[in-house]
Amino acid sequence: MRRTTIIATLGLATDRAGALLAMIEAGMDVARLNLSHGVSADHLRRAAEVRELARELRREVAILADLQGPKIRIGKFAEGPVTLKQGDAFILDCYVDAPPGNQQPSIMTKKGFRSPNPLICHQPNRTFTIKSISTAS
Repeated sequence: MRRTTIIATLGLATDRAGALLAMIEAGMDVARLNLSHGVSADHLRRAAEVRELARELRREVAILADLQGPKIRIGKFAEGPVTLKQGDAFILDCYVDAPPGNQQPSIMTKKGFRSPNPLICHQPNRTFTIKSISTAS
């Protein structure tokens, strides 16, 4: 009995004729749809093709719709990069017209922020704690 689950991401490269059939025959267990890329019609078509081929091959293939979490896009800093030390306060200003700051750069979105959940950066071992959220401008 195999103890490995094979997950394969579907996309443009898997759209060519016979590619998906070959993947299922090779043992793909889960077809991953990366919803951060492409359009709904393409994802629906790929999911339907997985279902059809799996049925024909009498195989069970799961479909994983991968959603991205909230992303923060930091704007500009007034005086270049900022180095934070442990315990430093750092304010993320979500207002579109906010001027560039140093300890308070503007960002493009705050969807999904919850206090006091951690905010994890795309850097190893970097975590911020959200102390509060304000709607004041």
